[in-house]
Amino acid sequence: LPVTPFTTTFKSKGPLIEELVLALERQEVTLLNDGTLKHELMAYEVSRTTLGWTYGAPSGGHDDTVMATALSLWASRRYGGELILWA
Repeated sequence: LPVTPFTTTFKSKGPLIEELVLALERQEVTLLNDGTLKHELMAYEVSRTTLGWTYGAPSGGHDDTVMATALSLWASRRYGGELILWA
């Protein structure tokens, strides 16, 4: 399988998450009814710092499923030609 790397940085994380948020608002994706994903999405934070906006889980939390969802949407839109539909 061809693999395309995605490097998560301070600069790349914001647009990645914003794309997921917009897709959710537009109801372009349906998420798996998963407790971990729901918890991480509900706890996810956007904060303003002196360097700009930061995105992530609160201190001590995790955002793995949020990032996996955002990355799968990103890849699907760029390489799959179809939007994700999870049920």
